[in-house]
Amino acid sequence: MASIKLCEAEMQALYGLGYEAIALYVMAIRPRMDFATGMVGIAPRISWQALREWIYVEPRQGVKATVPSIEAIRRIARQLEKAGLLRCESTEKNLVFRTLLAETDSCVQKKADRKPTGQADTRKPAPVKAQRREADRVQSAQADTHPVSGEALTNTSSATTHVSRADGATEGGGGGDELIWPENLEATKRAAMVTLMASLAPALKQQVLDEWQGAIQAGGIRYPAKFFASVVSDAKNGVFMPEHAGRVCAGREARKKQLAEMVRRDAAFSAQVAESARSLPPGGSIKAMLSGAMKRAKERPPSAVQ
Repeated sequence: MASIKLCEAEMQALYGLGYEAIALYVMAIRPRMDFATGMVGIAPRISWQALREWIYVEPRQGVKATVPSIEAIRRIARQLEKAGLLRCESTEKNLVFRTLLAETDSCVQKKADRKPTGQADTRKPAPVKAQRREADRVQSAQADTHPVSGEALTNTSSATTHVSRADGATEGGGGGDELIWPENLEATKRAAMVTLMASLAPALKQQVLDEWQGAIQAGGIRYPAKFFASVVSDAKNGVFMPEHAGRVCAGREARKKQLAEMVRRDAAFSAQVAESARSLPPGGSIKAMLSGAMKRAKERPPSAVQ
């Protein structure tokens, strides 16, 4: 069983969950994750009975033995799915989970690759384990469904590419969707959120994102990652009732109109300066002309500037 290190996104999602849910994730599922793909249950295989045994509490003085039933383990696993930590991808014969927030090999390699441009990489390639071949095939079949610490395993550009916008937001999305994101949101978190919203309609994705942003701005959200997973779950189940999304959307539209008005005024002022320069007499002062144009622009109301 491999050692594990939980990332910040995993810790946030685990906050507030019960002991059994934390034990199932930390003691049973996470140590058996394939670090190449983030999959659990392909190599080695797992079962509901095995998960039950791995979180068994031994009896001792003052403590009774605790052995959850298989149905209880299923309920706990669904809690982890609602928290955004797992997604069940089981087949008829195999129990399989995909970890959505855990860091994998490709994420670690990306962080370690800090050599200057042009410097040769003298590291030896890591040996490919035979037990990971089947997991690699599953990853290829579902290329854009797993974040690597928030970044997709393949085609990462579709999940993490963002374009700076003049209204202080960023734009980008997975699967061709364009989403307007809160300013300064980390790319790793953004890509993990894209994965959670993969099955939602584009318009609903933006509404969910706006609701999450507005609720955080309003205050009272202790665990943003867990809250976002719950909002996505409500949207998938058809019980999503936004309270803050309308305000966030209205504010964004107001900023766009304000920016458009600033651009219009700058263009009008440039046109005035150009017109004054054409009518400037020979030997006239450019400085005096600019001062006069600025003075006239300040004296006239904004509506008069065409």
